[in-house]
Amino acid sequence: MKAYILVCSLIVLSMIIVGCMPSGGWLPVFTPKLTAQVTITQIEPTSIDAVRVCYDLKNTGNVTIDYYKIYFIAQCTDNSTITDWTNGLDVLPGTMVSDCTFFDTGNKTVSSIAVYKIYLTNHEYDLELYINP
Repeated sequence: MKAYILVCSLIVLSMIIVGCMPSGGWLPVFTPKLTAQVTITQIEPTSIDAVRVCYDLKNTGNVTIDYYKIYFIAQCTDNSTITDWTNGLDVLPGTMVSDCTFFDTGNKTVSSIAVYKIYLTNHEYDLELYINP
């Protein structure tokens, strides 16, 4: 009889403990987050029909950005727009990459440049993301 009560008590106790556990168990579940922020830090005209564009890309996610591609759009003084892009590799979570690229203007005068799309990939978790800032 004592064994029966002990077994029943253990079953009831385990049901209480399991019922009190957070969904997903005691261990936190890792959810991979692939995201980034891009800031243009400098725009400088050159003498070669191009504009030098410097930028910071900060990995605001919790996984490595294995590959990124930043798309720029420029507004020209003749009211036309032109686009160009740059790319890079391996940005660890919480870190920032600062780089410069040359934006081909094709003999046009640029009045402003902005980021219009960011493409990110992470191979470990098979993630791919387009950001339209």
